[in-house]
Amino acid sequence: MKKHVFLAAAVLTLAACSQSDTSKRVAAIANGSPAPQSSNDPTHVIDQYVVGINTDFADLQGDPTKQAAGVNYYRATKPLPGADNCSVYVDSKSSDHFGSCDFNATDLASGKKLYETWVSNIQSAEYYWKQLDVSPQPAGVAEATLFADDKETRGIYVTLTNAAPFHLTITFAKMSAL
Repeated sequence: MKKHVFLAAAVLTLAACSQSDTSKRVAAIANGSPAPQSSNDPTHVIDQYVVGINTDFADLQGDPTKQAAGVNYYRATKPLPGADNCSVYVDSKSSDHFGSCDFNATDLASGKKLYETWVSNIQSAEYYWKQLDVSPQPAGVAEATLFADDKETRGIYVTLTNAAPFHLTITFAKMSAL
């Protein structure tokens, strides 16, 4: 009997170890787990937006802020650390939902540094996701990277404008909407 209990415990331990740290964090957040000691930890907030992709950002959608060209904008209740503006928006024609944060930069060099920092933050938080280069770059964009989960259903699109006002935008959405 002891041998079976030990074997069962070993199997459970192996099953738990096979799940990545990121998927554990995402599952804990989805189940309402409290924030870690530093709720401004980029990894934790990125994970909240990743979970939000599956729930149309219901937990991140705050009060309405504006409506323009068939898009309804809402204040995001949890901004990425250091962001100048974060919002959840819904395209009324397609019903696609997006979570997005903007960061302002004083010049292109500081914008590129900010871009590299956030690409690194996303890589650290979602290290099992694929990083796809965007080529050719969209008009007005200096840098762009698209991250996709292993099933290519969820994505994170990071862009940096190449002219003043310089700003970095990080957009979370279903891949079909990006």
